[in-house]
Amino acid sequence: MRVRQLMLGVSVLSLSGCSSVDLDADAVGQIGGSITLSEQPYEIRAVHSGKCASVDGGSTSASARVLQSDCSGGASQRFVPRRLSDGTYTFSAQHSGLCLAVRSDSAQDGLDLVQASCTQSPNQKFLLSDSGAAVLIKPQTTGANNRKCMDVAMSSQLNGATILQWTCHGLDNQRWTLVAVGGGSTGGGTDGGSTGGGSTGGGSTGGGGSPGASTVNYTVDDTTNFANPERGFYHHHETTGGSPLSQSQLSGYRSGEAISLVLRLFYLDAFRGSDISASYLSGISSDFDRVRAAGLKVVVRFAYSSSMSKPYGDAPRDRVLSHVAQLRPILQANADIIATVQAGFVGAWGEWYFTDYFGDLGSISSAQWSDRRAVLDALLSALPPTRTVQLRVPGFKQRFFGSTALSEGEAFSGSAKARVGHHNDCFLASPDDFGTYSNVSADKAYLSAENLYVPQGGETCATSSYSSWSNANADMAKLRYSYLNRDYQAAVLTSWGSNLAVAQRRLGYRLALLSGSFEGGARAGGELGLSLTLRNDGYAAPYNPRNVEIIARHQSTGARLRAKLNVDPRRFAPGAVQRIDARLCLPPGTPDGSYALSLALPDPEPALHSRPEYAIRLANSGLWDATSGTNSLNQSVRIGSDIALAPCTSGSVPLGPS
Repeated sequence: MRVRQLMLGVSVLSLSGCSSVDLDADAVGQIGGSITLSEQPYEIRAVHSGKCASVDGGSTSASARVLQSDCSGGASQRFVPRRLSDGTYTFSAQHSGLCLAVRSDSAQDGLDLVQASCTQSPNQKFLLSDSGAAVLIKPQTTGANNRKCMDVAMSSQLNGATILQWTCHGLDNQRWTLVAVGGGSTGGGTDGGSTGGGSTGGGSTGGGGSPGASTVNYTVDDTTNFANPERGFYHHHETTGGSPLSQSQLSGYRSGEAISLVLRLFYLDAFRGSDISASYLSGISSDFDRVRAAGLKVVVRFAYSSSMSKPYGDAPRDRVLSHVAQLRPILQANADIIATVQAGFVGAWGEWYFTDYFGDLGSISSAQWSDRRAVLDALLSALPPTRTVQLRVPGFKQRFFGSTALSEGEAFSGSAKARVGHHNDCFLASPDDFGTYSNVSADKAYLSAENLYVPQGGETCATSSYSSWSNANADMAKLRYSYLNRDYQAAVLTSWGSNLAVAQRRLGYRLALLSGSFEGGARAGGELGLSLTLRNDGYAAPYNPRNVEIIARHQSTGARLRAKLNVDPRRFAPGAVQRIDARLCLPPGTPDGSYALSLALPDPEPALHSRPEYAIRLANSGLWDATSGTNSLNQSVRIGSDIALAPCTSGSVPLGPS
C-alpha cells in the first residue's frame, strides 16, 4: 500500500494487485504487538477527532451503521470486547448486544461498519495492534495479512462521519484509544450528533452548527457497454488519398456500436521520391476534422507499402524524416483527438519487418538501428509531450531504452522512454504471436509492467490453438490492452461468441464509483470535505492526461462551481480501488442554497473540455448525464450563512465559478 499526499488539499490512496504497488512495503499492516483487554465496556475514541464510535441513533437493529459522534456516555457508544482463542476480539454494543462488523465479509476498501448478529465471522473479528499511545483496530477480512484498519472517512471531524474499512496507513484517523467506562444502563442510550439510518446519513446538526456527514453507496453496472474515450474496439480505415472518411459512418460508430476509436492508416506510396502533396496533406486534415465532429479519437499510422515481396517499396531514412517534418503541423494541430501514433513508415504496413532500407527480416545493422531510432525520435518530436508513439514488438523498445520496464517514477515524465508504448498486430496468432515475442515469458512480464503507464493495442491476425477466449481474456488482462481491432481477424473474434461483449466492456479502463462520504454543508469562505472510492474494472488505465473535477450546481439557479482536483487517472491501475479525499474552499460571496454534486472526468484539452463525448462515463447505474458529461454523486450539500465557519486550510482546492 502506498499513500500519496498530493497538493491542493487532495490525497489519493491506492490499493492494487498489480506489481507496481509494493504491498509488502506497508509496514503499517503489521505494526506493533497485540493488546489485551478485559471484558468490560469501552468507548472507542478516534485520535484525530477525540470523538466516539457510536451506533447510529442508538438503534438496536441489525445493520445499523456505526458512526463518529461526540462522546456522550450513552450505552450505544460502549462496546464490550471478548477475546477469542486466536487472539482477536469481537466487540458487542452494550445497548443492543449486537457485534461490531464490517458490512460484508470482503476485503474491499470503503465498506462501512455496522452492528450485526454475533457470528464470529472474519468481518466481526478485530486484531488490536499497538500504535504508540493508541491502537489500530484491524478487521480480519484479509485474514493473517492484517492489512485493513478501522478508519474515519476523509479524516472528518464532524458528527455522523462514516467509519469504514480501509487499507492501513497509520494516520490518526485510523488510530483509536479504548477508554474503560462503568457498566451503566443496558438500555438504548443516545449519541449526540449521529445521523439518521439508511445508506445516506446526514441531515442532523452537531459539532457547533455544522451539518452532519453522510455516506452514499453506489450501484456498479457490470453489464452495459457504452462508449468512452481512447479505449475499446476500434474500426480500421486505410487510404492512399482517394477515400476520405465518411462523417455519417464515423458518427454511427458512437451512436450505434458504442465505439469511440478509429485507426487511420495513411499510405504515402505516391510520395516515395517527393514531398507529400498539398492536396494529400489537406485530405489528412479533413479526415481529422471528421473524426473531431463525430466525437471520436484516432490511432494514426503512416506507411509506404503493404508488400511482402522485394522490393517492398518503403522509403529511405531521409525521405521519411522529411515527411514527418511535413506532417508535424497537422499532428500538432490535431493532437487533442489523437489517442496515440503507431511508429509506422518503415516496411510493409509500417510494421518494421519487411523493409528495403532499415534492416530486412530482422537482420539489422547498427547503422540501421540508428536510422530506426531517428524515425522514432522524429515522431516523438512531432507530437506534444503528452502523446505517445507505439512500437510493433517489445524488443524494439528494449533495444532503444534497455530491458528494464518503465517504472512508476519514470511514468508520465515526458521522457522518450515514458512516451513509447506497444502494439501487437498478430495478437493470439501463436504462443509467441508470430515472432512478436523473442522470449515469451520475459517479454510478457516486461509488457505487463510497462503497460501500466503506456498504451497497448493491436489486432488479431490468425486463428490458432492459442486464439481461444480464455487465452485472449488472460492476455488482455495481463498485458493491459486498451484497444483492439473490431474488423480483423473476423474468425478469431467470432470464435469468442458472447465474450466479445466482455472484451468491449473491459478493454482499456472501466471506472466505477463504490462509495462517497460528504460533509453536509459549509459557509461561504469556508471549507467542505468529501471522500470518494472508485474501482477500475478494465484491463488498463487511461493513458492520456485527464482532469478530475467536482461540480457543485445550485439547485435553484443552475449556477455551477467547479474544483479541479490534483488527481491523475492515468495512475488508476486495473483492479485497483482508489480513494480520493478532498477539501474544497468556497469563495467568499458564494450564494446560499442547496448544491447538487457531480464528478466529471473531462478531456483537459480546451477544444474538448466541454464536449460530453470526450468525458469519461462511470460504470454505475443512474449517474451519467450525457448532456453535461458529468456523473451525479447523488448528494447535495447546503451552503448557508448560519453554518459555523470552518476556515479554508492552505492546501484546500478552490471551488469557483465554472
